[in-house]
Amino acid sequence: MSALLEVCDLAFVSARARELDGSGFTLERGKSLCVVGDSGSGKTLLLRLLCGLERSSEGHIRHDGTDRKS
Repeated sequence: MSALLEVCDLAFVSARARELDGSGFTLERGKSLCVVGDSGSGKTLLLRLLCGLERSSEGHIRHDGTDRKS
């Protein structure tokens, strides 16, 4: 069975900082994932990248086997 969502080596570089440096995870079909962290840790940025509202500086997101640059 292939993963529903794969995030590999994700990074976002802004004028302020380098965020989500090298982040990655795999979400298998039928499973759930909870993202937790302190304020400013990148939870909302991760969601914006997954939804395509922002573009990553590095890494990739693969959804249902299709690789795309976030």
